[in-house]
Amino acid sequence: MARLSKSRRGVSPLIATVLLIAFAVALGAVVMNWGKTQIQDQIISEEECRLVKFTWFQRDGQDHICLLDDKLTMTIQNGAQREIDRLKLIVDGSTDIYVNENIIDRAIGKAEPRRISVPYDSAAYGPPVSIRLVPILVKGDRTLVCPIEYALDKGNIPTCKN
Repeated sequence: MARLSKSRRGVSPLIATVLLIAFAVALGAVVMNWGKTQIQDQIISEEECRLVKFTWFQRDGQDHICLLDDKLTMTIQNGAQREIDRLKLIVDGSTDIYVNENIIDRAIGKAEPRRISVPYDSAAYGPPVSIRLVPILVKGDRTLVCPIEYALDKGNIPTCKN
């Protein structure tokens, strides 16, 4: 009988060790899966810029953008796949370049048109030769300025007709 009890003492620590290892592996898998989800929610990549498909809103067959009384007025139409959180405006004036880091007060929703009016000092920058709108995406505390190939460009900015 003494021999049998020695055998039982050896099995109990082995089972406890296996259970502890299994518990540690399971806990590690749960923590890694949770961490992966948290990181993915915060990561913003250029892939998201590919979802941004915005164009000039058309009025009477023409892109709606014009200059009147030192104010650039434009209407854009966002695509249906991704909101645009901010828009950077770059105006190539005849004498200098004007940059405004954010010309919208709230995100442009999916498939939403938006009219935007931006003050522009023609005396300081000269008449606008061309403009560029660059989408900026925000996710959590991360910000991504999309590359130029996702920007919207327009040359020959006309004067607004009343």
